[in-house]
Amino acid sequence: MIDLAQGSIIASRGRWKPAVLDGRPSALVSCPRCGGFGSLVYYEIVADGTVRPSFVCPYAIKDGCSFNDEIRLVGWVDRPMGLAEP
Repeated sequence: MIDLAQGSIIASRGRWKPAVLDGRPSALVSCPRCGGFGSLVYYEIVADGTVRPSFVCPYAIKDGCSFNDEIRLVGWVDRPMGLAEP
């Protein structure tokens, strides 16, 4: 499992930031391998920040990134609106 720190998803690889997607707390992430970013709208994020199922880079088809692994959002708090700081 790879731990992702909270921070800017544009500035570096392997980061996440809270977001509200489809009306529920979620996250935007940057791929630990290529830095491509996308949302976790179709993933489950459990209480400890573990993302299920394993995260597949959103650039897998377009740019050929092969990242597919279990990730955990360090500092994740399943908070209302997904935006309050922990």
